[in-house]
Amino acid sequence: MKSSLLSLLLPSLTLAAPDFHTDIAPLLRDYCAGCHNADDREGDLSVETFAELMRGGESGPSIIPGKAAESFLVRTVTKEEKPTMPPKKEPQPTEKEVALLKAWVDAGAKGPEAAQDVSILSTLIVPTVVAQAAVQQPITAAEVSPDGRLMAVARHEVVELLTVPDQKVTRRLQSHPGAVNAIHFSKDGKHLLTASGVAGLKGSATLWEVADGSKIREFGAGSRDAFYDAEFSPDENIVATAGYDRTISLWQKETGKLLRKIEGHNGAVFDLAFSPDGKVLASASADQTVKLWQTTTGERLDTLNQPEGEQYAVKFTLDGKHVIAGGADNRIRLWRLVSIDKPQLNPLVQARFAHEGDIVGLALSSDGKSLVSSSTDLTLRVWSLPTLEPIETLEQQTDVVAAIALVPGSAKMLAARMDGSLAFYTMPKAASPGTAKDVQHGTTEVPMAESTDPKSYSQRMETEPNDSPSQGIDLPKNTVVSGVIGGPGDLDHYRFQSKSGEEWVFEVNAQRMKSPLDSKIEILHPDGKPVEQVVLRAVRDSWFTFRGKDSDTSTDFRVHNWAEMDLNEYLYANGEVVKFWLYPRGPDSGFNVYPGNGKRYSYFGTTALSHPLGGPCYIVQALPAGTNPAPNGLPVFRLHFENDDDSMRRHGKDSHLIFTAPAAGDYVLRLHDMTNRGGPEFKYQLTARARQEDFKVTLTGQNPAISP
Repeated sequence: MKSSLLSLLLPSLTLAAPDFHTDIAPLLRDYCAGCHNADDREGDLSVETFAELMRGGESGPSIIPGKAAESFLVRTVTKEEKPTMPPKKEPQPTEKEVALLKAWVDAGAKGPEAAQDVSILSTLIVPTVVAQAAVQQPITAAEVSPDGRLMAVARHEVVELLTVPDQKVTRRLQSHPGAVNAIHFSKDGKHLLTASGVAGLKGSATLWEVADGSKIREFGAGSRDAFYDAEFSPDENIVATAGYDRTISLWQKETGKLLRKIEGHNGAVFDLAFSPDGKVLASASADQTVKLWQTTTGERLDTLNQPEGEQYAVKFTLDGKHVIAGGADNRIRLWRLVSIDKPQLNPLVQARFAHEGDIVGLALSSDGKSLVSSSTDLTLRVWSLPTLEPIETLEQQTDVVAAIALVPGSAKMLAARMDGSLAFYTMPKAASPGTAKDVQHGTTEVPMAESTDPKSYSQRMETEPNDSPSQGIDLPKNTVVSGVIGGPGDLDHYRFQSKSGEEWVFEVNAQRMKSPLDSKIEILHPDGKPVEQVVLRAVRDSWFTFRGKDSDTSTDFRVHNWAEMDLNEYLYANGEVVKFWLYPRGPDSGFNVYPGNGKRYSYFGTTALSHPLGGPCYIVQALPAGTNPAPNGLPVFRLHFENDDDSMRRHGKDSHLIFTAPAAGDYVLRLHDMTNRGGPEFKYQLTARARQEDFKVTLTGQNPAISP
């Protein structure tokens, strides 16, 4: 069968002998080069260049020109010699391809006339595809020159130099080997560095002369895959490159000489960044890490492994104190940089849920006080640094913003999109109300005692009707009202007046005096609307792992991504708010929440609840009532002044609420049964009083002090 097929093919082949690069190199690349290349020489054989192919391996010459039947390579491919190639589990050449290989060998195995050491992995034969003139090429990279007069925009294999702001094309830089993935101007704006390459073949970084568009030199000899980034060191003596082959290379800029290779990532490297002093190089990778390297030695200083998705962008803050990264887990993280001269752990300072989609780009403002992020959710967001508080979300984008470029010395920002469009924006000057400090009321772990002598309180009896806010009974301070929820659905209302900022304590005594009432109290405006106490903005999402929680336990709170959480942060879960008191002590433990043991406290008047395994929870920031925080892709919870069970667990199921009046005026307290029951036996006592200190701390002696 094979010989008959060969006889049919040979007449046509004799007309023109097979060409090595056109006909044979693609076969070797598809079936042999994966295991037989310059880096991985199985059997001491490499087919990467014509010279190495003809040299052979440990079994001797692989090709005998003019004698296909005696050539070792041909005999292994036709299964006449062991080990047969390719291995059984790998793709096999067709009979036509085998016949082509035999014909080439029988015709003398002629190689290229020159450059017989050129790698077949750096060449690719592809059909020419003519682009439609009406379709605007996507933008894959962009940057603005240091003087703000030019911008470089990459559209696939071509880089356009355009004037700012009229976008007139002054020059096109072509001859890139594949898509351009990164662009960077030199500090003086005279040179441009581009990163490009062909997937599976080679990477190339090219240094261009901006004035005339001439090519100065290329970096990337020996690379195996496309480059995703190429960066100047701060002193511009070094060019760093990285890409899909997981290798970081440092090159001497003036000569193109390879200084060192850095290996350690298990996935593609998407972005690089030098620290401002040039001592540290950061790399963001598909292996879900950011790694820090010492530039002079290539030593790994730290692996920042908190991310839970590919990391696409990494930056240093302008002061060099922090590292920022973002990626496929929709979060921006900020670490404090401490591993400058030796390996150390760099602490995570901030982690913000930033977008509903992957974060694909980050850019710093000229003053270093703001950060801009772009995402596949078609949004651009501006954040404060180093707090990572949201400042503004810009208009919805027409497509993914592939590159963000800040115009040096101005408040302008360039957004370059995948649909080929460009847009300029003005950076916002001030933060939104969402950056307000945490509110303080209701947040102390051990509240001050609030009681005065209850014997001095005035005593009153509840009178009906008081079923609506307009029928509320007057409730002065330092008053105890005796009442009853007379039947199912009964609501008792009480009116009181307060000054702005005045603190009240409302307390129900029911189950402690053997009443079946499960009380709940709420503070309303005179029109019956609830009074907002606090706005909780979620900044990190999570869920309960290993097991759920009952309504009492204060220990072993195991939550997803706990390493990004800090002590004294609030955790919101299904209406309950707790606060972290103690870190997990190992892989088989969780957080303790306040008070650290016994029944747990809850905050902002919320009630302790049971939470199922896998139930969602959120790290939240407490903002003043009425705040409208900038959207960050996570929920906002608005809590009102209300309480079911005493949050500090002193009075069982009886209600206890501290109310701080947001403004001077009239307010209404509503009291009812949580289960909507009622009857003559559902009695209660409601106490209303001012919040007061009942102790003071005094230090005496010659040198009174408290040890830290």
